[in-house]
Order: sequence, then C-alpha cells, then structure tokens
Amino acid sequence: MNLKKHLNVLILELIISGLHYSTPIHLHHFHAIFQRLYYFPIILAAYYFNLKFAIAYAVLSGLLYIPHIFFQWEGHAVHSFTQYIEISMFVVIAAVLGFLFDSRRRQQDKILQQQEELSREKRLSLLGKLAAGLAHEIRNPLGGLLGSAEILEDSLGKEHPKAEFVQIIQKELKRVNGKLNEFLDFARPRKPDLVPNDIHDIIREVVFIIKTEADKAGITIKEDYALPMPLIPVDAEQIKQVILNIVLNSLKALPNKGELVIKTIIQDKEIIVSFKDNGPGISPKERDSIFEPFYTTKEKGTGLGLSISQQLTEAHHGTLTALHQEKGACFELRLPHE
Repeated sequence: MNLKKHLNVLILELIISGLHYSTPIHLHHFHAIFQRLYYFPIILAAYYFNLKFAIAYAVLSGLLYIPHIFFQWEGHAVHSFTQYIEISMFVVIAAVLGFLFDSRRRQQDKILQQQEELSREKRLSLLGKLAAGLAHEIRNPLGGLLGSAEILEDSLGKEHPKAEFVQIIQKELKRVNGKLNEFLDFARPRKPDLVPNDIHDIIREVVFIIKTEADKAGITIKEDYALPMPLIPVDAEQIKQVILNIVLNSLKALPNKGELVIKTIIQDKEIIVSFKDNGPGISPKERDSIFEPFYTTKEKGTGLGLSISQQLTEAHHGTLTALHQEKGACFELRLPHE
C-alpha cells in the first residue's frame, strides 16, 4: 500500500515537471500555475507519510524544477531568483504540513489506544463478573464432591482394587479447583500490599520452585542480575505469581535442551526484568492477543495466566509486554522503584 502511494506522489511530480519542460517559455501564466502544482505532491506526501518524507519530496520537487529554471530562464535573473525562493517555500510548507499531520496522527493513535484500553477494561469487568458467578456456583458442589471422594477413599482403603479410581477422581477435582482459583484471581484481584522487597529474592524463589520441572525437561535457566539492586515497593506474592506465570509459559514452549535467561536491569526509575528463551517464539498475531483473557494456544490452558499477570503488574503501576525478537520469545516486566 505504501509503495503505491509513493508511486502516486512520484508520478505526480514527474507529470508536473514534464508540463514545465514541454511548455514554451513565453507562456508565463502556464508556468506560474505548474510551479504551484508542485505543492500537491508535497501535501500528499505529508498526508500519506510523515515529516521526513514530506521534506524529501519537497527537495525532489526542487531538484526536478531547478534545471528548468537554469536552462530555460537563463538571462532572466529577477524571475529566476523568485523561482528559487519558491523552491525554498516547498521545503518550508513540507516541514509545516509534515509536523501538523504527524501531530494529528499521534493524537489519533493516542485516542485509539485510549479507546482500546477502555474497551479492554469493559471486557475484563464483564468477564470478571461472569467468572466470579460461575466460580461461586461451581465451588460449593465441587467441595461436596471432594469431601465425598475423601470419605470413599477412607472407607475403601488404599489396598482396594478401585482405590486408584478414587485417587484419579480426587486429582481431577483438585485440578478443577485450581482452575476455579485462577478464575477467582482474575475476577477479584486483591489490592497489592506494597512492602520494600528485593526483586532478586522473588525471582530466586520462583526459580527454586520450578527448577525440578525444568531439569526434568532438560531446560537450562540462567540468571543475570544487576547489582546493587534497590528495594522496590511490591506485593511479593503477587509479583511472584507474575514471574511464575511467565516462566511456566516459557517452560511449556521450550523444547528439550532449551534455555531461559532471566535478566534484571536498572534503568532510570524502573527495574526491568526480561525473560528470553530460545523456543519457537511468538507470532505477531499471537503477540497482539497473548494478554487477552481466555486466549491460549495450549490444549489444556485457560488463557488466564498472562492476563492475570498483566493485571497484577498494572496494579503495581508497571508494564508487562511481549517483545519482538528474531528467535524465541521475550517478555519484559517493568516496575517503578522510586
């Protein structure tokens, strides 16, 4: 699409230049009109593209027009001078229009972003109420089933041939209960209890929790910490959940002998924690949807882990983003420290 627009602007400039060079010099009024026609491709370039391209096309218009002035208006010093002044106006007009259109585009992008955030908040609110209602309706009978399964296990005894089936029932009921807890965490997030914490201690705790699982999968976890690290006001349990969700997401995506690098950086008034792996990566389409509630590419996933993580991060006035990189996936957690 941009190539077509560039061709349109360029062809328009060439047509105007052709009119200049093909029109006899004594037809002054026509040349005066053609000279002003150069503003049309300049205006189009500012509208289509940005300040840089508007100036570039203004300069190109001048370069296409200068030979006409030099060769066809030789000996008419006064008229040639005014035309050179006109060329300088090409650049001035391009700069002004390019700046105005760029400002307008930035405002439109900001409005669009605000609308998307508002729409997302409405969806989250609706989904939260739905999740809370469903979880409440399911939790009571689920508790009864779990209690009944425990009673049945006690009455049968561990040696009973059907005891294994009771254990399977308990395991699956507990798994459902875990999913329900995810829904409740999403629907009714607790307000963070901000206390000064060392982010490295939180990361180390997460690494310790998942190290056995990573070793079994043949995945290496490398830690690269910036020192000294200032204490930051966070809810340690909530940030631990954020980091755990990101790390588990990477572990599920990584192949055998994969690698996850957790790195911390102190930048201005932010602590940045990056999670880079050498797995299959995230497609542009997935990157746009990965934090949406219930969006998942996994067979048994609920699609709430990263959504909850982003929700908790925003409650800490931080940001959680999935960055583009050539190979593998990269998540970046930013938290304020002052």
